[in-house]
Amino acid sequence: MNVPDIIKNTAIVNPYPQRGESTVQKAGGQLESAINFKEILKEKTGLNFSNHAIDRLSGRGLNLDGDKVERLTKAVQVADKKGADQSLVLLDQLAFLVSVRNKTVITAVETDRMKEGVFTQIDSAIIG
Repeated sequence: MNVPDIIKNTAIVNPYPQRGESTVQKAGGQLESAINFKEILKEKTGLNFSNHAIDRLSGRGLNLDGDKVERLTKAVQVADKKGADQSLVLLDQLAFLVSVRNKTVITAVETDRMKEGVFTQIDSAIIG
């Protein structure tokens, strides 16, 4: 599965600026409102993002650009092919805990904010 060009040229910026409303920043800095951001993201990537993951990303001002979305999607696809169930995906300075079976990003954390650096109940790790 290739990630569509729209995802490559899109950055996720504060998905809940006014709780329930989503904002997407297109290439060139143009902001667009998305009625149901999670559904659009799932449609374009095949991944679900839990409310917790979206809150973590937006609450810490973390931008998930098109390149990271594409790399995350590919990492989950590789983990799925290898038979993984719960994976830790490391991308640059971000760590994502992903339910591969459900294609759901459960949480996201900056690597420098990890207190102990220990993740439990995972069966694989992908460095991308």
